[in-house]
Amino acid sequence: MAKSPSFWNPNEIGAHRKPNLAQARVEGLAAKLSPAHKDKVRRIAVGIDYQVDFVRDDGSLKVGGALDDTKRYIEYLYGNAEYISAVLLSLDQHLPWQIFFPLWWKDKNGNHPQPFTIISEQDVNNGIWIPQRMKLWSRAYPKRLRETGQSPLIIWPEHCLAGSEGASLTADLAEAIMWLSAARGLQPIYMFKGMVPESEHYGPFCCCVPVANHPQGGLQTQFMNMIANHDIIDISGEAEDFCVREGMRQLLKYYSGKNPVVIKKIRFLKDCTSLVYPDNRVEADAVLNDYTKQGVKVMKSTEV
Repeated sequence: MAKSPSFWNPNEIGAHRKPNLAQARVEGLAAKLSPAHKDKVRRIAVGIDYQVDFVRDDGSLKVGGALDDTKRYIEYLYGNAEYISAVLLSLDQHLPWQIFFPLWWKDKNGNHPQPFTIISEQDVNNGIWIPQRMKLWSRAYPKRLRETGQSPLIIWPEHCLAGSEGASLTADLAEAIMWLSAARGLQPIYMFKGMVPESEHYGPFCCCVPVANHPQGGLQTQFMNMIANHDIIDISGEAEDFCVREGMRQLLKYYSGKNPVVIKKIRFLKDCTSLVYPDNRVEADAVLNDYTKQGVKVMKSTEV
C-alpha cells in the first residue's frame, strides 16, 4: 500500500484554499510507484462530480455527507494507488440560462421559481410556469421526462457555473489527482457535462433528453467504451440519488444488451456517495439492491 503524502490532512478536508499542486507533483514522483501502463490487472476509478459546489460547506448545492464521502474517496485513491491504472472524473459545467435554473421560467407575475421548485406537466399546461426560451421544447420537456421514467423537472440553485470556483474539484482531491498522476505516470481523464441549455444532464454519459446537433446532446459512447476496457471499474460520486444513479442507469442499460460481462466488473463504492434527499434512504437502498441483482458489486471503499 502506498504511503499517503505529507500534505494530506483528512481533518482539514474541504478547507477553502488553493491546492498545492507543485508539492503534490514532487511527492508523487518521490513515491516511485510502478508506472500504470505496466499493470496486468487494469483498474479504473470513476468519480462523478466531486466538485466544490456539491462538497464544500459553502457550496451552492451542498450535499449532506459529501465532505466525508470525498475524504473516503481520497483515502481510497491514496490507499490503492499502486493498483489504479486510470482515473475518470466527470465535472458538471453549467450556464446561467438552463432549463433547470430560475432564469428559464417565470410565473404570470414575472417571478422566477425558487430553488427546489418542481415544475410539472400540469404547471406548464396551466400557465403556472412560463418558459422564457425555447418555448415549444420547454412546454413538452416535463412530459418527456415522465415518459422516459426520469426525475421530474427540478429547479436547482445555480451551481457549477463554468469558470467559477464551484465548478472545480476540491483542493484536497485536486492534489490527490496530481499526486496519483505523477506517482503512476497516468493521465487523468475529465468528462465535462451539463452545457446543453434545454436539458438536465445528471448522468455523465448523456443528457436527460437527447438533443441533436449539440456536442454533449447524445450518448457519449467513447467514454463508456473507455471504461469497459478495464478489468475493474470502481464508481462513486455525488449525488447518489441524481447524477450517480443516472450514470449507473446509463451504464447498466448500455451494457446489459451490448456486453453484459462489463457489468460484473463494476464495484459501486457506497460509502463515497450521499443523497440530496436523505429521507429517501429506503428507495436508495432498493436501487443498490437492483445494482446487485444486475451483477454490480456494492461495497465500501475500504473493502476493495
